[in-house]
Amino acid sequence: VIRQMIDTKDLVVQQYDGTEVIRFTDGGSVEVKDDLALKSDSAVMTFGASSEVKVVHVADKGLNFKHTATADDKPIVLTLQTGETDIAEDDVIGTINFQAPDEGTDTDSRLVCAGIEAVSEGDFSSSSNATKLSFKTGASETAAEKMYLTSAGHLMPSGDDSQDLGGASNQWQNIYTGDLHLSNARGSGNEVDGTSGSWTIQEGADDLFLINRETGKKFKFKLEEIE
Repeated sequence: VIRQMIDTKDLVVQQYDGTEVIRFTDGGSVEVKDDLALKSDSAVMTFGASSEVKVVHVADKGLNFKHTATADDKPIVLTLQTGETDIAEDDVIGTINFQAPDEGTDTDSRLVCAGIEAVSEGDFSSSSNATKLSFKTGASETAAEKMYLTSAGHLMPSGDDSQDLGGASNQWQNIYTGDLHLSNARGSGNEVDGTSGSWTIQEGADDLFLINRETGKKFKFKLEEIE
């Protein structure tokens, strides 16, 4: 049944029992009471007066988001926005989660297995929106933070002395760094004499220096020039 609403001038589609299914409003909007299914492969939804932004269904794979403008500096932008009006420390601004909810083995396998979160580092104000990016993974758990990127750009492990950078079979090719800080003070000691310590290697114009952070003593590497 299709009815013209006298009071609002809306056009309404109803089921036989009078239940409203679709409403075409006088302002040009379309309201659907329940699910909306685009039943053809490669279905397209367009946005904007010139239809410049498209969401395209890729059969058996997913969705493509495309900006159709061919001019320079026309990227596609996807922004996650919160409606919260008073952001406090540790508030989550937005989250992208990954999950296999239909996994046949059930229990842990159906939990969120990975995710990325934007989390406030403090109360927002007119002069601050400090936010970290939290990277979460799961092993036998709902994904938890394992690493985060601070608002200052520092990449940090989630816990002290808890994550590795590279591994025995997957090494980083080169490491470019300023001062090198070395410490196993919270570990079980080294493999030579079993002790632990805290040292810093610093660079000089002609020498490399070593500072013992526990005793304050300073040393210079003995370097031999080779041709």
